[in-house]
Amino acid sequence: MALFDLAGKALGVPAHYLLGGAFRTRVKADFWIGQQNPEDAARNARKGKGRGFGGIKLKCAIDDPWVERIAAISEAAGPDFRITIDPNERFYRPHEAIALARELERFPNVEVYEDPVPKWNLDWYTQIRAAVNVPVALHLSNPHAIVNAIKAEACDCMNLGGGMVQFVRNAALAEAAGMACWHGSGVDLGILEHSYLHAAAACRNCVMASDFVGSWVREDDLIVEPLRFENGYALVPDKPGLGCELDLAALEKYQIA
Repeated sequence: MALFDLAGKALGVPAHYLLGGAFRTRVKADFWIGQQNPEDAARNARKGKGRGFGGIKLKCAIDDPWVERIAAISEAAGPDFRITIDPNERFYRPHEAIALARELERFPNVEVYEDPVPKWNLDWYTQIRAAVNVPVALHLSNPHAIVNAIKAEACDCMNLGGGMVQFVRNAALAEAAGMACWHGSGVDLGILEHSYLHAAAACRNCVMASDFVGSWVREDDLIVEPLRFENGYALVPDKPGLGCELDLAALEKYQIA
C-alpha cells in the first residue's frame, strides 16, 4: 500500500492507474451488521437504507431467529433491499444450510449465501449449490484455493481478498471462470480500505457490493477525510496515490489504549 501511494504521488496518478486503470469511478457497496436480533437488525437496515445503500450483509449462525430477522429487515427497508447472508461457515453441514435456504425462499431479497459451511470441503459447496436457488459464494484469497473452487464448480461468485496486486490477479481468475466478485474486508481502517477501493475499481468483474465497512463501525478510521459514499457506492478517489492522508492527531490520540 505504501509503495502504491508513494509511486502514485511521485507520478501524479491515482493508485488504480498502477494496477491497469479503473473500470469505474465508483464501486458498489452494501451496509453491514454483526450477529443481531431481529429488532436491532431492522433498526440498522433502516439506517443503511437511509444512508443510500441498496443492501446489507449480516453475520449469523444456523440457530438464529431467521424468519423473524429477515422479515424484520424486509419490513424496515423494503422487499427490494438485498441481503447477503454470511455465517462464516457456521451452517456446519449441507443439510442444515439447504433446509434453511428453502425456508427462506419466501424472501426474494436474499441475494447470496457466503461461506455457509466449512470451506475445506468443496463437495459440500457443490451439493448446496445444486439444491438452492440463491447464489453461493466463497470468501477466498489464496489463488490455489480459487482455482480449486472453480474446478469443483463449488460456487457462483466470490468474495476475494489479497493485497492490491494479488486481488487483481484473483479477480482475473474469477473472471476467466465467468464469475462476478466483490472485495472483502476485515472491518479495517481508512488507509487499507482505500487500497481495497482502488483494487476493486481496477477489476472488470468486481461488480457485486463490496465490504467497505470500517468507517462506520470504528470510532475513528485514522484518516483525515473518510471514504466517500453516494447512493450505495464508494467513490474512487482521483487524487495521486491512495487519495487519503493519515490523521496524525488521531494517531497520537489512539496509539495508547
